[in-house]
Amino acid sequence: MNYSKALKIIRATNNLTQQELANRLCVSKSLISRVESKERALSPQLQSKLQKEFRIPKDLMLLLASDKESGLSSQDRSDFGALLLKTLFSTNS
Repeated sequence: MNYSKALKIIRATNNLTQQELANRLCVSKSLISRVESKERALSPQLQSKLQKEFRIPKDLMLLLASDKESGLSSQDRSDFGALLLKTLFSTNS
């Protein structure tokens, strides 16, 4: 699982800077940066905060972080995940 990719997709889909995301999750910008650059793993606690803050179902989080071959390219999976996020956010507003 590539949770750094999932974090980047969620942040980009919400048009947030690393600092803005860090503020919403009550963590440091450097932690967000280190997770996105794969210097640090996304902790279960931070993953839970992320899912709650943005109302992301566990299955969607797994899709966003998926590295498994599904017949789709990595870019297509990322694009599909981002589209699902946009749809989810537009219905939760």
